[in-house]
Amino acid sequence: MLIEQFPWILDNDYDRFVPRKSLKKICEEAEQAGLSVVRPVHLPTQSEYTKPDFVFLGATVTGGADHVVVVELKGPDDTAGWPEYEQLNSYVSYLKSRFGSSKVEGVLVARSHDEGVKEIAGKTIVFKEWKDLLLRSRKENMELIAALLAGNEADAQDSRVQQICELGGEAVTSFLAQMSARDPALRELVEKLSTKKPIASTTLPVELSVYEEVERDATAHSEGS
Repeated sequence: MLIEQFPWILDNDYDRFVPRKSLKKICEEAEQAGLSVVRPVHLPTQSEYTKPDFVFLGATVTGGADHVVVVELKGPDDTAGWPEYEQLNSYVSYLKSRFGSSKVEGVLVARSHDEGVKEIAGKTIVFKEWKDLLLRSRKENMELIAALLAGNEADAQDSRVQQICELGGEAVTSFLAQMSARDPALRELVEKLSTKKPIASTTLPVELSVYEEVERDATAHSEGS
């Protein structure tokens, strides 16, 4: 599963976390034995409900206790509601009761979340939306690309540079153009690339953050498709 391989997609703080399949087995066995109880809530009809996936991650802090993260993943078109929250909360609560010295938290990922659930959720549950994770991941990857290109004196004729621009499309070339306004090394690269393929204008409102620029590009792309 992608989140197991690249937990930093959820948060940069999770880059040192690894899958803990033993924790999943512990929770499943506890549920079967009635030790981990999910409080009854209103359930949607079967046609509306899709069973979520769970990922258990862990990291040992040097000189400190273990840090456990239980991730519940709903589909990119699904809204997470009371059943998902109660299931995740039961796992988090059981693991905390069993491993009291460990920090245990839950992350619920979905297209959106029931507002009622968000109102009563405790501090151990974090809500994340797929669109935000994708935007953040794309922004950070493009910043990394820009840093690598600038730091290694990239050649515009280099096939790897061309592949980055071709595979990334307008989002990458536009982002490089924006970054070049503040980086002389990148500016030279972008000028060379622009002779082969038009690069978007670097004139942007100063007050926009990089995140806002990426979000704007994504919105414009979805409206144009």
